[in-house]
This record gives sequence, C-alpha cells and structure tokens, in this order.
Amino acid sequence: MNHGFAIAPPVTAPQASAGTVLANSLAAVVLLAGSVRQTEIAGIARRPLLDLPFHGDSTLGTCWMEHASELRTHTGRPALKLLVTANSIAGHPESIVENDNTLVRMDINEPRGSGGALRDALAGFDPDSRVLIAPGHALPRGNLVDLFALLAHPTADIVIHADAAKMPTGFLLLRCGVLANVAVNGFADLKEQVLPQLAARFDVRVVRDGHPSPLPVRSLAGYIQALRAACNPLGGSPAGQAEGWRSSFSIAEDGAKVHPTARLHDSVVLEGGRVDAGAVVVRCLVGPGGVVVAGDAVFDKVLGSKEA
Repeated sequence: MNHGFAIAPPVTAPQASAGTVLANSLAAVVLLAGSVRQTEIAGIARRPLLDLPFHGDSTLGTCWMEHASELRTHTGRPALKLLVTANSIAGHPESIVENDNTLVRMDINEPRGSGGALRDALAGFDPDSRVLIAPGHALPRGNLVDLFALLAHPTADIVIHADAAKMPTGFLLLRCGVLANVAVNGFADLKEQVLPQLAARFDVRVVRDGHPSPLPVRSLAGYIQALRAACNPLGGSPAGQAEGWRSSFSIAEDGAKVHPTARLHDSVVLEGGRVDAGAVVVRCLVGPGGVVVAGDAVFDKVLGSKEA
C-alpha cells in the first residue's frame, strides 16, 4: 500500500542540479530517536540505543554526527543543524555532543510519537525550509550527501526514500510547513498517521533506488549485524551466513572485566560486565551485572540486570 504517494521519476541532470538549489533551504537533519517501549538491549545496557558502542570511541550517535558533518561540508551549510528527537522511554543520549549545531529535543510530557515529536522539534522553522529526516535507531550506510541529492525534488512537499524492494528506509525530505496542522498534544505516529493525512493535501512522492538501507539497531541480532557491517563497509557475506563462523569484532569497554583467556566472538562487554577465564562468548551483549563464568560458552544472549 502506498497511501496514494506518487512515484518520482529517476534522478536526471536537471533534478540533480535542483539539489544545489534546495541545499540553500535545507535547515536540519532530524534524527528520530524516540521509543514507545524499551528494548531488551537498551534495558540491559542501561543506556539509550544511540549510546551503544561501535568501534574505537564511536557510538551509534557519533556515527550519525559524522554523517551530518559530512553533509554540512558538501552542501556548504556549516550551520546545518542536527536535531535528535527522543523521549523518556528511549532516554537522553549522552554521546550526542550538544552545541550550536547539534541539539537533543526531549518530549516534554508523554511520548508524542515520531510525528508529534517532529512537529514539536520543527516549531519556529521557516515553513519553506526543508529537513532531512532519518531513523536514529539504525546504522546509516552510504552517505547523506548522495541521499539528499536523490530526494531533492524541486516541487514536492515530501519525498520518501524506498529501497529497490519498495520498502521505505526511514529517510525522507520534508518541507516544514506541511506539519502546521499536526496536533500539538497527544500521540501521532509519522508513518501510520501523519504521512497518510499529508498525502491527501500535499505533493508526496516516493523515490526508489539502490541506496543502502540503514540497519536497525533495536535487537541483539540487529546490533550484531550492524557491528559486522561497520567492520565490512564495502559489503561481503551478511551476518550469520557464509562467513558467520568468522569473528569480525570484539568490544570490551573500559570498566568491563574480561579475562585474557576468554574469547569474544562478535560480542560486546559493557562497563560492569564480566567474562571469566576460558569462557567463550558468541554474538552476545554482556551488560552491567552480567557474568559469564569460567569455562562457560554462551551464544546469542543478552546478559545483565536492568537498572531498578
């Protein structure tokens, strides 16, 4: 079901040049990072999903910050904002460094839903300015520069990105003024409620292409797959398939206790987690209070205790 959205034609040279014009009206990248329920991995990790570690000192949140910085450079918009919408269920991401160009907007009261949070975050923006909306709880692949060029339709009010299989990726380019009639109170989901209503009044289009979809990071399997993809950005065998037996990464945060004889295979041990001598940990997340005892072998588990 496409809710009556028009399919935009393939990007042509004139439309590609329109991206340069629309870049002047691009006001922000909006990262939707609220939740309607706490995920298992966020509960055990005792932190927002955006604060989950990736590689080195990076987190999911800092990955998005790097992509936004790249878009600023390529569009010549050094003041382009990164707005992160979150709520009390998802938590306030600490790894998002707030400054003049980066801001976390929390729901004031009850969760507003992605549509309501977006309306609140963009209140006061120029109605004719545009924002690039992205799914916060997912690892971006490709880059926002190419994606923006794909979505920069010169006359459309909303352009939705879909992959080659016609599945929405969570990215869309939106003119701020279309949100004027979204309710200021209550819950409103962007995909299920707001977009179908807007499609009846505005020019809403869908662009399909092979730009890689972001990888959802809401479950243990999704988190492990995203970490494997981050180790192999040029492609290769998907996680858990042909080369799933080969370890791609192991992460032990400062404050984690991992015995030198323990083996971490595609696993993460957070601060406060413990893996004892000779233990084998495969595709697991060990959070605060989680223990893998000496000589034990665990597979595909989230270990730890939720914060009271």
